[in-house]
Amino acid sequence: MQTFKFQCLFLLCLLFSGMLWAQPRPGMEKYWIFLTDKGDVSNYAPEDILTARALARRERHGVAIAQNDYPVSAVYGQALSALGAELRHPSRWFNAYSAWMDAETRIQIAALPFVQEVKAIPSVHLDLEAIAPMPQRIGYASGFTSAQLDMIGLDQLHQNGYNGRGILISIMDNGFSKVDKNPYLKHLFDDNRILATYDFVNDETDVMNEGSHGAAVLSILAGWGEELDTEFNFYGAAHGASYILCHTEDNTQEVHQEEDNWVAAMEYADSLGADIFSTSLGYRSFDNMDDYGYAGMDGNTTIITRGADLAASKGIIVVNSAGNSGANKLLAPSDGDSVIAVGAVKADRVIASFSSHGPSFDNRIKPDVCAMGQSTAFVNTSGQLSRGNGTSFSCPVMSGFLACLLQVAPETKNMDLYQILIHSADRYTTPDEMYGYGIPSAQNAYLELTGQKLPAVVATSLLEENGFSFFPNPATNAFQIAIDNDQVGFPAILELVDTRGKVVLTQHIIIAPFYNVLRLNRADHYANLAAGRYVIRIRENKDNGVVRYTGRIVILNNR
Repeated sequence: MQTFKFQCLFLLCLLFSGMLWAQPRPGMEKYWIFLTDKGDVSNYAPEDILTARALARRERHGVAIAQNDYPVSAVYGQALSALGAELRHPSRWFNAYSAWMDAETRIQIAALPFVQEVKAIPSVHLDLEAIAPMPQRIGYASGFTSAQLDMIGLDQLHQNGYNGRGILISIMDNGFSKVDKNPYLKHLFDDNRILATYDFVNDETDVMNEGSHGAAVLSILAGWGEELDTEFNFYGAAHGASYILCHTEDNTQEVHQEEDNWVAAMEYADSLGADIFSTSLGYRSFDNMDDYGYAGMDGNTTIITRGADLAASKGIIVVNSAGNSGANKLLAPSDGDSVIAVGAVKADRVIASFSSHGPSFDNRIKPDVCAMGQSTAFVNTSGQLSRGNGTSFSCPVMSGFLACLLQVAPETKNMDLYQILIHSADRYTTPDEMYGYGIPSAQNAYLELTGQKLPAVVATSLLEENGFSFFPNPATNAFQIAIDNDQVGFPAILELVDTRGKVVLTQHIIIAPFYNVLRLNRADHYANLAAGRYVIRIRENKDNGVVRYTGRIVILNNR
């Protein structure tokens, strides 16, 4: 963990070296300065620009280091600053700097031999929805989150131990207010699964001092809380995953935002090895230039859409809210051909009236899929269970679903997983402009991923007494052990003990946080065991390790 955080700080210094972060003077406007080349990059090794995790993701997807992975030339940056440009963010993917400039400086910089183009950065209207709070309620039944989880089979994935564990998700939003104090997110901090944070608006690492929208989105993905009254249990879609939190939207300017923060955040998260980008922000009309309009929703026009597609080319799964404009069409970057645009349905699986319609301007199916986005359960900044509306809320449900599927088969390439996702959906053969390919199914996706049916799970009632059960019992050729662990994992030893007290089977295992399902079969684990009664015992793997779970099972003769 300390090594990863050091790499985060090093990469921030590398990516943003030479930046002054100055505030604009009166008369300045914000521009992209696109450069002709990157200068000499021969001294950079891959590990200088990407973490080990990022390099491993590239290798899995067969993505080689490209010219657009190298940093923007600091020498060119110094020359731009010398002419009066107030540099903001470098973009290695677009080989550009964002900068504040006055009109005279803009003319001078446009004439430089290493400058390809100078282009105004639009201020955009964000598409955010109102959040409808509910009264505070006290309190694996999926409980308060049951509708949004059960609709696509996330409850069954969770109870099979697939909760996003080992997957790294980057969220770009307007901040994550008080998430460090939210009881439903405490497990993330206890387990050190917030791997990096950065505020691209205020240029600091603290992202938790503002932004209720981002806090709500994080809770839909990562929240976790079990109550005595299971009606109020709360399970985030990927509550076992790890997270990068990026504050990209400026709350002080009401709804006027800037795209360069988002591009910088994408490149930062890519360099740290994020597997999934989840963004519940949509961009539509522009203040300081002509509106892109529907014609601009062609997958190739806006910088943010082009950046999202570039991220997908690096092996990243890019998920974005489709927008809340109804029949008034899509919002960028959900128009990207490699972006999974998520629409919103109600609990009855009927499209929500606000969910943006497709197709893209070039007539591609959009949205791609739908998840529950009306009356979606989340946790507000006061730690209260609430419900809200918007594709902002269906997006994290879908991002978490994809994280759980990626945990099932981590070697799956991002665009292969996209195909599995749409194949699993209920309108795959009859897509339309409202639902896209429809509502995905965990059962269908798991079958295509593994060639096997998603295993049935133990009834919740069997786990209520001590969080431990196994089935079937009696067992013949195979059985499963279900463990409803708390939020802290531990190394363990699984033992089978016969009626004389002799340990006849020993397995070293890891009990992860939350639900675990262990599968044992005769051929691999107990081929030589006689039929009879046995005690299953799971104890901590350390000297004088405490026995955490125990129970009795009957094993029958092989049939």
